[in-house]
Amino acid sequence: IYGNEGKYLTFNVNIDKSLPSNINILPTVKVTRDIVVEVSAINNDSPMRYSITYDNGQTWSPPQIGRFFAYGSADVGTYTINARVYNGAGNYKEGVPVEVKVN
Repeated sequence: IYGNEGKYLTFNVNIDKSLPSNINILPTVKVTRDIVVEVSAINNDSPMRYSITYDNGQTWSPPQIGRFFAYGSADVGTYTINARVYNGAGNYKEGVPVEVKVN
């Protein structure tokens, strides 16, 4: 081939747009007042990312691949924890908030 003529390639990419389901938020308070949270969800067609809030949605952590979170040395009080689970397209679904008391 002479000149700048090239071949074209076509890729079909299907991004999963279905929202994750069955979101489960399991917080545990350790003796050291650390709040450890495990989040799980189901999404068959794409990897999921997770983010979490400890203040009823006022602030959220950046989305991450791991589903375990820790809030170290929490002050005494009640925390309203929730999680967002993101699909491959970046859409998310929130779980049901869970309250945790730190004594």
